[in-house]
Amino acid sequence: MVPQDFPDKGLNILRDKFDYWLVQHAIKAGADLIDHSRVVKLDENENGVTLTIKADSVYKINSKIVIACDGASGTSRIMTNTPKQNKLVTYQKYYNARASIDRSKFYAYISKDFSEYDSWINTKNNHIVVGTIAKTLAKSKYFHNQFISFLKKEINFEIIKEIKDEAWYIPLVIPDFPIVLRNRRVFFAGEVAGLLNPFGEGISIALTSGLCLSNACIKQKSLELTDCAEIELNYNSNLSNEIKYMKRQWKFIECFYPYFWNNVTQNFDGEA
Repeated sequence: MVPQDFPDKGLNILRDKFDYWLVQHAIKAGADLIDHSRVVKLDENENGVTLTIKADSVYKINSKIVIACDGASGTSRIMTNTPKQNKLVTYQKYYNARASIDRSKFYAYISKDFSEYDSWINTKNNHIVVGTIAKTLAKSKYFHNQFISFLKKEINFEIIKEIKDEAWYIPLVIPDFPIVLRNRRVFFAGEVAGLLNPFGEGISIALTSGLCLSNACIKQKSLELTDCAEIELNYNSNLSNEIKYMKRQWKFIECFYPYFWNNVTQNFDGEA
């Protein structure tokens, strides 16, 4: 297996600290935070949307529009009868470990022996992170063990202590994948819209899509946010360059390693 470098600058952040920082800025800007909560019902009418939110109490919120940023495992698509996404399970572990790697780099592997999508090793907060993606959690864990065996031989990976593991869904992104920005009065941003960069990196385009959508709302001539078609038109226009860039990246992977697409589409062929 011959490695190749593809320079792409990015920030390696701790999501818990970064998300907390974002929330605090949102609160300072005037947003109301309802923590430890979930949306259990969404009712639309000609005047707006009513959300029922369950937390320590039950809240009902009336709004002209809703912006859903609940990711691939959220419920906004179900509640709006929007076609569901195919999903993949990301599984990764944090280790106190040693390995012959450059800790400033992110190493991605697109081999059928380690994943049904891709696998990786990188460092975060002085820990080595090893992850893989597959159709189910059981398969992801199986491939993870296979990948660990490979890393031990290939880069002298030596585990001192397992710190923690985590798993989550990401949307399946393949050629000609659909991007859905709106269903009636509900707008989608981030992964729930089908936006994802290669190798499962979603936070950057999620933030960009959220900004593009907020600017589209501000730009609308009517302050009542009643013209959803106009908002969608401006949202799509604001986001168009980012979508083109995202698709170029996926096209590059398809051309660079055709088996990657063959492997993914074979495992998910025929699923809605």
